[in-house]
Amino acid sequence: MKILSIYYTHKPGGFCKRLYQLLGSLAQNGHDVTYLCLDNPPEALSSQVQVIIIPFPLRTRHGVAFWALYTLWGAIIVTFYAWKLRSERIAVFGAYYGALCYPAQKLLTIPVILFIRSLVFKINRITLKPALLCWCSDMLERFAIKKASSLVAMSNSMANSLREFISEERQIKILPNNVPIAAQHQQELEQNLKALIAEKKAAGKILLLISGVFDQRKNLTLVIDAFIELTKIEPVHQIELLVAGTGPEISVAKARTKAAHLTCITFIGWVNSSEALLPLIDLLIHPSKHEGMPNSVLEAWGHGLPTLLADIPELREMVSGEDLLFATHDIKPLLERLLNIHRNKQLELEKLTQATSRAQKRLIFDWEQKASQLVINSN
Repeated sequence: MKILSIYYTHKPGGFCKRLYQLLGSLAQNGHDVTYLCLDNPPEALSSQVQVIIIPFPLRTRHGVAFWALYTLWGAIIVTFYAWKLRSERIAVFGAYYGALCYPAQKLLTIPVILFIRSLVFKINRITLKPALLCWCSDMLERFAIKKASSLVAMSNSMANSLREFISEERQIKILPNNVPIAAQHQQELEQNLKALIAEKKAAGKILLLISGVFDQRKNLTLVIDAFIELTKIEPVHQIELLVAGTGPEISVAKARTKAAHLTCITFIGWVNSSEALLPLIDLLIHPSKHEGMPNSVLEAWGHGLPTLLADIPELREMVSGEDLLFATHDIKPLLERLLNIHRNKQLELEKLTQATSRAQKRLIFDWEQKASQLVINSN
């Protein structure tokens, strides 16, 4: 079967990782897969996938002018290649790309399989995007969700949010992200980071990790503020927070940390070798205000790493019970968790490890195979 997909450029994080997994799995199973993008993807994308670089006059990959031009040109390019390659399926991640593929779907009667990875209409409000931009984004997203041949959501809570855009009888398929198997051979940590962690481990520190591309949705400042309050209650000698990632909220978090004279928080930047970092960590914190099914959490579970998660519908659906959740309406629930860990290290981490193990078992399956089948079997 001939399958077409499109995305604008590579981005670090789970979105592209899952997209590449799907395309690679389809190609490995003998399907003719073509991927349209503006820039060469990394080696993570299978060499069996045919990559076509979209000709484009702008070098920038952001801004109103870029997105306006890319939207018009991208729709033309998808339609052209869908016709030229005689594509039988179009599989895309994200409602924006579903809208981009609608002309090809309509003119060439090709099914569009739309995988919803997050709810952009929620994210735009959390990150305080301008009202006009939110309105345009909402209209585009609603349109794509209504028109897609097949919708695939990651959770029931996400599917329920999508149903406000579509008729009740319309079926939404559910495919959660899976817990990936930990890599057999460890990647090497950067030398300076390896030395830093070895030093902290030698000092008997409990290492907590928060990672991602930090904007307001990721809620990094909640964790920073909880640590600030923790140091006001008692001296923090036992635990240390490592912040791994980039994004606009990093500068805000660094400023708060510096102003509070915190020595228990270290910003380590973007870490490419997460497979090597996770086994050295004692606990992952994930405080997001909105998520789909975060790969950072699932990768941590793949290493048996205990987690603390924000109590939001999408993350609540991932776990069984309250043991791993903390409310995010203020810092008190997380502060209480941190205090318990600081005072009763072994007991609290063991309880969290057991709860994580129960949640992990529910999400061990072959995601690539199931995602591929949804593309192939959709009409």
